[in-house]
Amino acid sequence: MIEAASRLVSSTYTLPPDRLEKAIHLSYWRTALHFGGIAWTILALWLLVRWGFDWGEIVREAMRNGQACASYDPDIVGQAILGAIHQTAAEGARSQRGREEVLDNLTRFLVKALRP
Repeated sequence: MIEAASRLVSSTYTLPPDRLEKAIHLSYWRTALHFGGIAWTILALWLLVRWGFDWGEIVREAMRNGQACASYDPDIVGQAILGAIHQTAAEGARSQRGREEVLDNLTRFLVKALRP
């Protein structure tokens, strides 16, 4: 039993030198792509939050001008608008509706919801 176990432990898998070099380079690429994907995700999230913040500034200005209901928190509404755009775009693609129809429907909804 011990002899069989020692044979299993001592047998190792090796690659020919050319294949080993290729495998090492591929592992470097895999690692780089993994961390690149993480960086891309962080950038995308930052851009989405920033875009929601920009919508909040637009709503805040509309509130100052009396064009939007002043009882809402513009930062929350800005993020909600961004979420609505994202979800509406996904639904439009899923249902194969035209861009104009989707935008018109969402715009009418948001304008009515924010009306003072």
